[in-house]
Amino acid sequence: MHARPSFLSRACLVAATVASAGSLTGCIGLTELDQQIEKGQEKEDDKARLAHFEDAAQTYYDGGKYAQAIVQWRRVLELDPNRPKANWGLAKSLAMTGSPANLREAEQIFLKIKDWDWSHPTLGDRRHEVLKDFAEVYVQLADYYDRDVRALQEKLEQPNADGAKIRQQLQEQAQRRNELLAKAIPLYQEVLARSPDNPYAIGGLAKANLMAGNDQAGIAYARQYIDISVRSQQSWQQQLETMQKERGADLTEEQRAYFKDRIRGAREKELKLRLLLASVLMRNNDSVGAVREYDRVIELDPAVPASYVERAQAYARGRSYRLAVNDLEHYLKITDPVAQRQPRIRAAELLEKYRVLASAEGDSVPTTSAPGGRPGGYPPPPPPPAPAPLPRSR
Repeated sequence: MHARPSFLSRACLVAATVASAGSLTGCIGLTELDQQIEKGQEKEDDKARLAHFEDAAQTYYDGGKYAQAIVQWRRVLELDPNRPKANWGLAKSLAMTGSPANLREAEQIFLKIKDWDWSHPTLGDRRHEVLKDFAEVYVQLADYYDRDVRALQEKLEQPNADGAKIRQQLQEQAQRRNELLAKAIPLYQEVLARSPDNPYAIGGLAKANLMAGNDQAGIAYARQYIDISVRSQQSWQQQLETMQKERGADLTEEQRAYFKDRIRGAREKELKLRLLLASVLMRNNDSVGAVREYDRVIELDPAVPASYVERAQAYARGRSYRLAVNDLEHYLKITDPVAQRQPRIRAAELLEKYRVLASAEGDSVPTTSAPGGRPGGYPPPPPPPAPAPLPRSR
């Protein structure tokens, strides 16, 4: 478009030398027309750039390349700062990197956009999706403080620890964690009000309430989410098996990977929530319920070391010391003496304690070498109690 104005300008200069003043006025009008054309072309160029940057951002995001997606979303927002999709996309990409600084930036974006109009011509009102993503930012931030809380709890158990100072730090970190969870919970509740039975909101409410110490609500939501997750995994597995029978060799690797990724992702979330649920059940003196959750965790992934130590403590709470000894012995076999030195020391101390107690109790239950199996003679746990009624969101 830059060649066109220069050509028209030359034409006007020639006309000015051979024509009247009226003709010159006509050339001025022609130049103004050319400027309008150029401005129109710039707008079209901006639209093209927006479409290009937005497509690139979405492609990077879908491919898990969140840092590159952030760059492209920022380019979109340079051209159109109030573009809803770009604001939401940038916030989600920042959150997916998981760093505290990026999570805080994502929080500020969500605070700005959460009340925007999220109507979509074909998908309907998507505001519940925005609120769900916003809530997860708060939970991710709370995870950082929760790690600090657990580290301080371990530090408190060490010899010569400055108990008063550590307890003060622990209280401060727990308060910051709970403040963030208190912001996430009402957002998840609003998601449920707009999208009943939303699994992301139910799972989020389970985790947030369990972490915050709202045990009864957290346990109820956790059981509901686990039930949904198990049924979803079964459904995806059935769909995969049906497609394998129907299509045989024509089933592509991409199609297989789609279902396997769905199942794997659901299992990972189920595993993490069951670990958290088991620890809360232990806090509520339900060692039988905790053992049941640890059994499922080990069934899902026998290579999770923490589940053996924690199940050992649950067994010991129920005075099944030989079972506790088996789990701790297995834990020491599968962990690295260097990388996990401190946890192994604590596990070894528990092992000696439980061996003494097993001998004193005359615990002679046969052992088993299967990580997830039950020794012969150990009775199965009673059926789980009926779940408490779910809290109702307004």
